[in-house]
This record gives sequence, structure tokens and C-alpha cells, in this order.
Amino acid sequence: MGRGPSTFKEADLARALKAAMKAGVEHPRVTIRLRDGSELVVESAKPADAGDEKNPWDEVYGDDQAETRQ
Repeated sequence: MGRGPSTFKEADLARALKAAMKAGVEHPRVTIRLRDGSELVVESAKPADAGDEKNPWDEVYGDDQAETRQ
């Protein structure tokens, strides 16, 4: 037996994210409640910083490794 028709489509998600960004939300997040009661959370990608923040892995590997990874 099939699952039945989908109630939330990819186009709905695209519209929701686009509308949120147009409204000024920089990094919108959409939560979709599925039929089984679970939730699916979709977040827009955040742009990579220009190196202003320290990489948390530098503490693990040491700052001297930071130059070799770039």
C-alpha cells in the first residue's frame, strides 16, 4: 500500500525560505511536522566568515596546523 499524497512539497519549502529571506530573515529555519509526529528542520546555509572567528579545531590540533590547512 502506498503512502498517499505528500502534503508538503519541495516547492512549498522553497517558497517559505524565499519569503523569509525577502522579509529580512538572514538565515531562515523551517520546521515541518510529519504525519508520524516527528519534525523535519531545514535551515538555510550561513555564509562562511572571512576568517574573523577562530576555528574550534585549532585547539585540538594547535594553531601551528592552521596555516597548513588553508
